[in-house]
Amino acid sequence: RSDWSQEQIHRILGLPADDNIDDRGAWVGALILSGFRVAIPGNCWGDLWHGRGQGDIEADGFLRWGAYLAAEAADLIQAQPDASGYLMGIGLAEGGRGLTELALEGVLLDAVAIDASPDYLPPRLDGAGESDQYVQGLLRIYDYDLGDAEDFDAQVDRLQVALNRDSLAVQVNAQGYRTPMFYAYSSLDEQVPLDATLPLANALY
Repeated sequence: RSDWSQEQIHRILGLPADDNIDDRGAWVGALILSGFRVAIPGNCWGDLWHGRGQGDIEADGFLRWGAYLAAEAADLIQAQPDASGYLMGIGLAEGGRGLTELALEGVLLDAVAIDASPDYLPPRLDGAGESDQYVQGLLRIYDYDLGDAEDFDAQVDRLQVALNRDSLAVQVNAQGYRTPMFYAYSSLDEQVPLDATLPLANALY
């Protein structure tokens, strides 16, 4: 939903009034005071920042453009007349996966900060059944990676390959991704399980 996406951008900028939270907008403010330009793309296509215009309009009512939007935001910053050439990516929660997509696209980031991002998703497929709503969502996001696989098991097998490819942990371990990175996660996170965060944490250790 576009209204939800817009609300999240406002929260990052520190615009909403909230008496209980004083530090919203702190990152953006610190970056601007340090001379950075800031672009905050808002994605509510529900595609984990993976989409490049694919999708099933009949089933979903829209196409998914997450990865395209991430790349456009990077291009927008670099195209500024006074751009320094130093490009830093910050990914919060699922936004961290947008930085993975940029890495896969070959966009060179000088530094990366990621907070509470579900980077490694293959474990979500362990023992998956057709009634698993999360897995069904992943199959719809990655529909064009599934090729002509028709039955559920074949689709899950191809999804496993795609999810393994689209992980910064795999990029660091197997592809030699060496951009300086700060990665934060919590063992107490109730939304992002450790099997989605520890592989990247261990890769960086």
